[in-house]
Formats: sequence, structure tokens, C-alpha cells
Amino acid sequence: MGNLFSSNNYSSNETTTPTYVYQNTEKTLFDVSSETEDDSEEEDKSRYNELEAKKYLKTEKRLDRYSMMIVSKYFKTKEDYLNMITVCKDYQYILDQFHYNPIPVKNKALFPQLETQHFYTQTDFKYQVEVSHKVIWYPLYYTDLMILKKTDNTILAKKVIYNEAFNYRVTPLIPKEVTSLGTRLFTEVRCKEMTVPSQVTSLLCQCFTGCHFQTIILPPSVIRIEDYCFYQCNDLKELEMTPSVNTLGQHWIDGCYSLTQIHIPNCRTFFAKVDVFTSRFLEDQNIHCEEIEFSDNDCALRQRNHVSPVIPTFITKLEEFTCSPAINSFTVPKNVIVIGEKAFSSSRATKIVIENGVKKIGRKCFERCSWLKEINFPSSVDKLHRDCLRGCTALTRVAIQRDLFEKSKNVFANLQTINFIF
Repeated sequence: MGNLFSSNNYSSNETTTPTYVYQNTEKTLFDVSSETEDDSEEEDKSRYNELEAKKYLKTEKRLDRYSMMIVSKYFKTKEDYLNMITVCKDYQYILDQFHYNPIPVKNKALFPQLETQHFYTQTDFKYQVEVSHKVIWYPLYYTDLMILKKTDNTILAKKVIYNEAFNYRVTPLIPKEVTSLGTRLFTEVRCKEMTVPSQVTSLLCQCFTGCHFQTIILPPSVIRIEDYCFYQCNDLKELEMTPSVNTLGQHWIDGCYSLTQIHIPNCRTFFAKVDVFTSRFLEDQNIHCEEIEFSDNDCALRQRNHVSPVIPTFITKLEEFTCSPAINSFTVPKNVIVIGEKAFSSSRATKIVIENGVKKIGRKCFERCSWLKEINFPSSVDKLHRDCLRGCTALTRVAIQRDLFEKSKNVFANLQTINFIF
């Protein structure tokens, strides 16, 4: 883009201040003010333009050495740094000013004054240079960090995962180096309350799954909660979160049947998948849920209350393992269009009714349903996968359209005692 120049005192007779545009590509200035009929005035303006152009070229500056060093921190390759120092003499010794390595290095050739070596991947750690301090940026288990510190106490790790499950007799004590809590750490802990330490930034997949805490308090440092983090925490009554959380995983709080309070400041919409029970609880807290699934938790809750599972009318797809193993019978309503892969896998249901409306049935949908005796396939279904009924050894009665049966004979090839109803 061009640069603008203006003259405030060009001529006392002028009522309009002329403006001049410098164009870098042609190194000339053009008068864009209103035209004048006076030739001498045009000559004066031309000389003025020339003088201003020369003045601009003299004052045009590159980044100073300090600013260039800041910019170079974001370079990606060794070649970027080598190209930089060839631009001008001022940049020639910038690499000597670096006391750490912004990119992976194998020696001190690029940064001769290196004092703190940063390791960005596990491969980088193979090339250790003699320095005062070492910083690891790739994820590292706490146990591995402790092993490294036995031989080198100068190591600092930025992403440390705690992965040792706590004993139920011990009150959880998170080491100060830990920034992420791993899988199923608290299943055996019998404490009623848990306050996550302030240095923790992430709760990984299934972190609190199956725990017995009644209250969990998260600090402002936590920004990420992964899939199934609080899954089936049946004793959890209260969960306190902060506005700093910006990532929520799928089904992160499903199956928490005892939950009565959840504090999520400034949250009005959930985009992560949740089950029907959780969505209704969150709606009561004035939090809207975008993706809702009918899950095995919904089935289990209905069974727990001695009520047959009822799929809401807004549900159009059943995902994996929808049917809880404890359910004796199940009806798939007409609003469901797709039954996903393994939706009823290993279910103990003896009878499954599929209403007319379902169009697609996924692979291994009823696999290993060894208690299943009776099932029907409505006319809306146009295809059955070969392994759809694999392992359904108790199946004796199948209601099916004849044309679908003809297209799907291989599905029933190993099932000899079936009575077909067309």
C-alpha cells in the first residue's frame, strides 16, 4: 500500500492542503489534489515531491536488532535464521544473543551462547548439549520425569501427566510438577471432596471416571476437559468450574445421576455430545445442549428406576452400545433413522422391536446378543450387513420382508433354528 505525505505550509495562497501519494513500486510521488492552471505552481509541486521522496528514502528503516530478534523467535527452520543474518550487518550477530534455542538443535553451531536447551519432541532429547538448564515441552509422564531428574536435576518439564492411580487409603496429593491428570486416577479413592491443584491445566480422558467424590472444585488454570472425564461419577453432587475452560470432550459428564449443582460461569451453550439425562439437567441450569445422544446411561437409569427405556422424539440415531446390558426388551421408535455400529452389541435383551422408519442398521449392530430370542426388521430397512446378527445363538423368531430376506440370506447362514415370519 502506498504511503501518504501532506504539506501544511506549502503555499499561503492555497485553501486546500495538497496530498501526495508515494508509490514504492515506481519510486515517484503523484499529486492527487485538485488540478491547477498555474504552470509555475506545478513545477514547484514537482520539486517538492522530489525532495519529499528523497527524504522518505533516507529515513526508511529496517527493524532494529532487538526487534528482529523478537521476530526471529517465530522462525521455523535453521535456514530462516541463516538467511536473516545475511540481510545486513546489524543482524550479523543476532544469533549470539540467543541463550536458548527457539527451534530444535543438535549442537551449539547455530546458537553459540546457548545456556538453556529446549526439547520440543522426544527425538530432540537424543541430542543433548552441555548447558546449564533443560526444558522439555513434549508430554511426559511424571514417573519418567522423576527418573530423568535422578541423573539431571536441571530438567524442567512443561507438560507433565500424572498416571498413577491413588490408593483408596490415601488422600490424593498431586505433585507440583504435574500439569495434566491422567486416566482413572481416583476410582479407588473414598474421599468426599477433591480440589484440583492450581498448576493443573488439563483433565485427560476418563480422568475422574467412576470416582466417589461428592464435590469437585476446578481452579482457573484448567482449560481442557477431555472425553468421559467425569463419566459415571455416581456420587458426584456438585461440580465447580471456572470461565477459563475452553474445551469440553464428548460425554464428559454423562452418567452422573446424583448431580444437583454444576457451576459453569458464562456458559449458555454446550457443543460437546451429552446423553439425554445430562442434557435435561443442564437445560434446568439454563444451559442449552447442541448434540444430544441416547446412551447406555439413559438405559441404565430407566432400568434403575424400573422403567422401560423411552427414546425421545428428537433422537434420530442410536450410537455405539446404546442398550444397557441389563435391559430385557427394547423398542426403537419410528423417529430413529439410523442404528449405529454395535448399538446393541453384547446386550442381554431378549426382544428388540424396530418400528417402521429405521433406514440403516450398522455393522455388528446386534453382535453377541446371546440372550436375544426375537427381533423384527421393518420394510424401511433396505440392507443388513453380514455380521449384523453374529453370535445371536438364542435367536428363534425373525419378522422380515421377503425381499430383504432374499438380499440378506448370508446374515442368517449360521443360524439354523430361526422361524421366519414374512
